Amino acid sequence: MINVSELVTDPDFCQPNGINIIRSEITGYEDFAPVTSEKSLNIPGVILIDKDLADEMLPEYDRSTESIITVTHELLHTTGKKSDDDTQEYIADIIVWQGVKYKVMSCRDNAQYGYCLSAAVKMRKDVM
Repeated sequence: MINVSELVTDPDFCQPNGINIIRSEITGYEDFAPVTSEKSLNIPGVILIDKDLADEMLPEYDRSTESIITVTHELLHTTGKKSDDDTQEYIADIIVWQGVKYKVMSCRDNAQYGYCLSAAVKMRKDVM
C-alpha cells in the first residue's frame, strides 16, 4: 500500500476550511453523570459520503440515517479511553459538516500509510 498522507492536505481533495471537531473530555463525575469540558478543533482532512441514506422500515417507525467517512492525520476519538493504560476518558468526537453534527463511531489508525479513517453517523435532532 502507498502512503497517502499528502492527499489529506492536498487542496484538490481536502475540505477547503478544514474539518470542525467538537471534542469532549470527561473531567470527573457528579451524581454518577460525567462532567465534561469541550473544545473546538479545526483539522485538515477529507470528508466522503459513506451511506447517503440507510433506510430501515421497522414495524414501529421508519428510520433514515446518514453516515460519513473522514480521512485525517489525527486520530479522532470514540467514547472511552485511547488505550487500556490511559486514565483520561473521552466522549466521542462530533464532526460538524455543512451545519450538521455527526458522531464518530469508529476509527482506524493507518499511521503507517499516513492517515486515520473514521466513520461518523448523523446525530438525531432530539439528542443534540
